[in-house]
Amino acid sequence: EEEEEPSGDDADEEDKEQDEDDADEEEEHPASADSIPPPPALRVTARIS
Repeated sequence: EEEEEPSGDDADEEDKEQDEDDADEEEEHPASADSIPPPPALRVTARIS
């Protein structure tokens, strides 16, 4: 069970970095960029609560 927690943290960090890169590259496609951010935000909120 302890191994799952670190794996999740790493996944969140990678997702954030990818979101930033995707946002810059996908500026022409705002719909795609908007679709990506929501999932990570929900995961972070779930962990905090």
